[in-house]
Amino acid sequence: MRLDPDLCRRILFAIEASDSPPGVEIRIDFGDEYAKAVVTEHVRLLAEEHLIEANSFLAYDPRGDRWVPIRLTADGHKFVSAARNDDNWDTAKRKFQELGGASVRMLLNILLQGLLSG
Repeated sequence: MRLDPDLCRRILFAIEASDSPPGVEIRIDFGDEYAKAVVTEHVRLLAEEHLIEANSFLAYDPRGDRWVPIRLTADGHKFVSAARNDDNWDTAKRKFQELGGASVRMLLNILLQGLLSG
C-alpha cells in the first residue's frame, strides 16, 4: 500500500476537529471514499511516526488489524499547523512525491522546512 499524504492530512485534521474527551478513542469515518483497511494502516503509520497516539486491536478484532486514534501529539499539532495552508501543503506534497514519498516523518520535515524558508 502506498502512503497517501492527503489521507494522512485528513486523518490528522479529523483528530484535531474531534470533540472526544481526552483519552477517548476518536471515530474517523470517510464513508466509502477509503477502504477501512487503508485508513487503519494510515492511522498505524501516523502512530509509528509519533504524530498521534492510537490504540491497536490486533488480536481482538475479527475484522483484522484495527488502529483507532486517541489524540494528536506535539508533532501532530506541528503537522496540522504547517499543512493548514493549502499552498504550503501543495508545495510540500509535490516535494514529497519528487523525493519518493518514503514516510510521514519526511512529509512533516518538508512541511516544516517550507514554513522556515517561506
